[in-house]
Amino acid sequence: MFGSVVHPSGHNISIELLKEGLGKMTDWSSEFTSVAIRTDMRNTEKLAKLNKIRVWVNYVAPVLQAAESRLTGLVVEVVSGDCLVVALKPSNNEMRLYLSSIRAPRLGNARREEPNAPYAVDAKEALRNKCIGRVVSIEVEYERNNAQNDAAALLTFASVFLEPTAAAAGKKKADAAPVERINLGEQLLTDGFGEVVRHKQDEEKSGYYDALVAAEASARAAKRGQFSGKPSPEARVTDLCFDGNKAKQYLPFLQREKSLRAIVEQVYAGNRFKIYIPKENCTVNYVLAGIKSPQPARPSKEAEPFGEEARKFSRRTVNQRNVIVEIEDMDRAGNAFGPLYVGQKDSKTNIGCHLLAAGYGRIDDFSIDRTSTASDLVKAQDVAKAGRKNIWKNVLPDETVAAAAAPVVRKTADDVWPVVRLSEIVSHTHFFVQNISDRVVATLEDQMRAWTASVGVDGKTVELRKGALVAALFDDGQGPLWNRARIESVSAQAIRVRFIDYGNVEVLPVTRLRPLDPTLVSLPGQAKECVFGFVKQAEPHHEYAADAAHLFNDLAWGKTLTGIVHGRDEAGRFQVSLFVNDKSVSESLLETGVARVDRKSFKAAQSYQKKVVDGLLTAQDAAKRRRLCLWQYGDVESDDE
Repeated sequence: MFGSVVHPSGHNISIELLKEGLGKMTDWSSEFTSVAIRTDMRNTEKLAKLNKIRVWVNYVAPVLQAAESRLTGLVVEVVSGDCLVVALKPSNNEMRLYLSSIRAPRLGNARREEPNAPYAVDAKEALRNKCIGRVVSIEVEYERNNAQNDAAALLTFASVFLEPTAAAAGKKKADAAPVERINLGEQLLTDGFGEVVRHKQDEEKSGYYDALVAAEASARAAKRGQFSGKPSPEARVTDLCFDGNKAKQYLPFLQREKSLRAIVEQVYAGNRFKIYIPKENCTVNYVLAGIKSPQPARPSKEAEPFGEEARKFSRRTVNQRNVIVEIEDMDRAGNAFGPLYVGQKDSKTNIGCHLLAAGYGRIDDFSIDRTSTASDLVKAQDVAKAGRKNIWKNVLPDETVAAAAAPVVRKTADDVWPVVRLSEIVSHTHFFVQNISDRVVATLEDQMRAWTASVGVDGKTVELRKGALVAALFDDGQGPLWNRARIESVSAQAIRVRFIDYGNVEVLPVTRLRPLDPTLVSLPGQAKECVFGFVKQAEPHHEYAADAAHLFNDLAWGKTLTGIVHGRDEAGRFQVSLFVNDKSVSESLLETGVARVDRKSFKAAQSYQKKVVDGLLTAQDAAKRRRLCLWQYGDVESDDE
């Protein structure tokens, strides 16, 4: 027999025992009481824990690696029925979260031929419909080791709440109660798509545990979802993503109606997606018609400039969203082409225009005439050009018609960086410089030193994703210091990062990373990636590569330099000449025979660059005559150069 004992004064003896630290809650028997009493008991026990009263005298509160316990962000991906990815505000760093004290049916693994558990897809879809693209508030409650038991990469568990939409808040009457937040975990359990985890006695659990238990009991009683006793209604989907011939056979069915409702399942790049079309029960690769977008990194190829940013932009705009597509054409590989819209028919947004206006794409002259939205796309690109956004940042805007009629003013000299210094030497032709003509770099270094002193040198959990901006610990011999860095690759053992204000690369354990303070994110990287203009790029393993790099270091490291900017190469790197007291560093390298000119690049040289080119040729000819280094066996230049 179980019951509650209440003192004549009205005090519940169970709560009084917990308040004095003379007992602990037992979850299985507490379910016989009301939710209100259980909640009071839970809060009272929590207070006794924090104050270490009697039975809790040795209690140690969990130390969270997450930077903060209360966060806000935008849901950009639903991984499963109990796991989602949130882009945190204001940093936009992505964080993977698991719903506290909830276990949803497990999704399978196609590669390992593991099937989905019953109702796993339904649970994921229910959570997606509730929260994708919505702003949520997060209460981080505890962390657990991952499957590899790696303490440096813990799983973060939290209660996640949907914030009221502006529409819901607007409909509320002035004298009505405030619109309450919706606990996603509680909603999922109410729909019958998960179970409450029965924790061990001393394990941390959700702060809303009793509400979760009540929600599961409600779903069981009403036989909802996985408790209905009915088989899971999972259907087989036809995958057209890797079979061009089969996709072409489906094209007539996909074009029967002008527009189709779809769901974006994956974002490959800023303009490329995998979409699911419910009406035809198929998935297909979909490309925004008339648009080219920079490509993100692939296993065998580095990202193009702004490729990762473009993918991230589209991911946060359309990933897993309900969209409308109009399939206009399909290529031989089975990729469908057309516009893609988010929103309702009367207020829909053309994502192609959105991408172009943000400067993450450009018009594809080959295909623009074949899409019905061509004029809108051109206008959107003009907006980005005028604002010099992202890929247009270093491209001069188009001349107006009036200016075109005026006399053309041609460039007569290269741009000049009056005062720069080397911050990293990759090879004798590839390097990074900082502009020190103002105090931006010095001020940033002061800020990083102050922040390091404030937060210490211990690492914290970060999003381990290629392209993510983080703080990384570096010791230059004067003590460890946090610096801004971008993740270049992720492996099980270590993380490769590039320090964006210096250009150097380090391979670090995750314990030497932490989230970057939001106030330090907006300033662009201060290291400019450069190569020597009109000089053949270094072959990393040639005989004199090390000697050439050492000579470059001796000539220029630690010295105040002047930079002459000749242009950019195909990789977006500045092509420059560096001068120390009016002496060209490029010419010095050529004179010693450890470098040679790139004759192919002379074709693009402007008339005002002739003096630079002549100086380089004169320096190389001097090394040739003396048979120095590369020229010791005579002329090594091939006929096609």
